[in-house]
Amino acid sequence: MSNAARRRARRSSKEPAPISQLHEVVVIIGDAFGADPACVEAAVLLESAGRLLGYDLTVRPVSFLAEDERTNRLAIFGEKAAKLLPPEALAQAHDTRPLGQEETGHVIVTCEDPAWLFDPNLRQLGAFGIKAPSAAMPINSVSDDGGWTFRHDGLTVRYLLDESSRGLLKNHREVSRMFEQDAIDVVRHVRAGGTANDYPRPTALA
Repeated sequence: MSNAARRRARRSSKEPAPISQLHEVVVIIGDAFGADPACVEAAVLLESAGRLLGYDLTVRPVSFLAEDERTNRLAIFGEKAAKLLPPEALAQAHDTRPLGQEETGHVIVTCEDPAWLFDPNLRQLGAFGIKAPSAAMPINSVSDDGGWTFRHDGLTVRYLLDESSRGLLKNHREVSRMFEQDAIDVVRHVRAGGTANDYPRPTALA
């Protein structure tokens, strides 16, 4: 039996919430963190909230390259993403690696069943003058089969699994505990029909 089949069996007596509620949680978290570079906090909060909604989510270390055709801006997060660009383009990109040498990377969240990718902190691109939403998109597989590409209104983001970014998750448990109550609160909010428009800033960020 595959891992996905086992998860379906475990959830057979309790179906997950509508995925529209999970999508609303992604937007709420994106609004809460805005352009702050807080990918770990946003991803771990989403992971916890998703679990409460009945979804098995996984925080994943990645690199990504963002290209904005509206402004001709480029931004790279992580070493693998940097390797996607020729030297002349890399010189013009907003490179988040300190001095363009040490990778910082990024983290996202994936769901295996159904297969989705979420980036609740993509809006941090706003710090580089790139307007971005909180990302949510269906994918063919959660395995690294050449990466995933997110497109929205002239913005293209290429994600690549990147184990060199795993160091970002060294405080995963601590962050999860810090946002435990916020995960409960945001899930209670969306289950009651609430939206991102009427949700306050997470308590842990107050």
